[in-house]
Amino acid sequence: MLTAFAAPRGGGNALGAARRALQRVVMQRSLKSRALQLLAQRDQSRLELRRKLLAHARCREAEAAADADIDPGAVVAEVDALLDWLEAN
Repeated sequence: MLTAFAAPRGGGNALGAARRALQRVVMQRSLKSRALQLLAQRDQSRLELRRKLLAHARCREAEAAADADIDPGAVVAEVDALLDWLEAN
């Protein structure tokens, strides 16, 4: 039964906190490590990889946006520079 795998009563808050902590770690991962993870899963076109990395970078920058003004062009430039590096290496 699937109910055997449900979070125990009273432990839902701990499980939710653990999931949120894991998501923060994933979001803090560098663009380079995210790109390598995506490429390890399967071959991706430059356009596919760019789209996924931009989404990751924008999500990461949105969390930091509360602290400082973020230039959207800087995010695109960072992703494009990484893609150029990946293609060269």
